[in-house]
Amino acid sequence: MKILKTTVLSLLVLGSMQLGAKENQFEYKGPKAYDFDRSAPQVYIFNKNGELIHSSGRFFPGLKKAFKTRMPLPNSETVKINLMNLLSTTPKFEQYDFSVFYFVMSSDIGKCAPCDKQENVIKQLKKKIKNMNISYNKVTLTRSNS
Repeated sequence: MKILKTTVLSLLVLGSMQLGAKENQFEYKGPKAYDFDRSAPQVYIFNKNGELIHSSGRFFPGLKKAFKTRMPLPNSETVKINLMNLLSTTPKFEQYDFSVFYFVMSSDIGKCAPCDKQENVIKQLKKKIKNMNISYNKVTLTRSNS
């Protein structure tokens, strides 16, 4: 099962790279393991300097407009630190024009219609925004084992 999961993840990453974007997937088992809400969808967009330029804790259909933001949000450094504590690898913000981190619910928690809608918006972004180097990072909220 682990080999299949790794193979599927590898295929997702390779497929995404062919589109000119990089996609990573992470699992988050909380409930208080990290300083992020266990709610979804959540979207965070960082610029190449690692500054948070967009944050939303609900379905946000206007993500394309968020890439035009130039000023970092006041909680930029805190969110970045919390995110780095969550991920198994340190994001390489400087390698991309933008890094998008989006949180969704796994099916073992239940159906999440807003998550599905947000993922569709992100899927459309991948097709429409081809003139920028963007890293897409999907964080899946799973049931806690604790």
